Amino acid sequence: MITIAFEKKDNGIYVAHTDILRSLNRTFRRAGILVNYSKGYNRHMNLKLTQPLPFGIASKEEWVTADIDENYQAEEILRLFNENCPPYLYAYKAYKIDANPNLGGKVVASDYRIKSDKAITFAQDILSKLKTLEITKTRGEQKTLRANELIYKADIDTEGIYLLQAFGNINLRIDLVAQELNKLFDLDLTNTDLVRLNQYVMYEEKLVTADEYIKSLI
Repeated sequence: MITIAFEKKDNGIYVAHTDILRSLNRTFRRAGILVNYSKGYNRHMNLKLTQPLPFGIASKEEWVTADIDENYQAEEILRLFNENCPPYLYAYKAYKIDANPNLGGKVVASDYRIKSDKAITFAQDILSKLKTLEITKTRGEQKTLRANELIYKADIDTEGIYLLQAFGNINLRIDLVAQELNKLFDLDLTNTDLVRLNQYVMYEEKLVTADEYIKSLI
């Protein structure tokens, strides 16, 4: 197995999750990296991605695990990947591991940077509101989400808003948080102002980065 961390940037923010998967399939084929295929009638390349972000959001850390038997070195995988991937993807870490780390199921949180010059003006009010924030979802059946219970850390500095919040099977969508902040503070945020920084796993009863978790499996 090889697990790769890569960025999704530039025009990649407008590429749907299923098309990112297709791009990864093509990247491995172009690179000549032999990835095992699933069994059965509808065979497909055995690639496992972490869960998708909403459309229009950049990410500093996406993960893909490829089922590879060949004895590639991690450095060689990185070189071949980056020589053959589209320009909106860039791999910067690769680890050889014995078994699928199942990051798609293990990741429980992500942190984000929301770029906003205006946020500093309302910094204390925003931080106070985040402690009680509720979001009403009107798509389909109306539902009120206690967003404050899913935000684990918040800060504001000259770069904008930093949030660490639930992501994965229990998910607080960062775009919905941004929309709510727009309503309350008129920040004019769009999805292109949002960047995912890291993904996190609950490991030995504490929150650790996906990178730390992968290293613990080697």
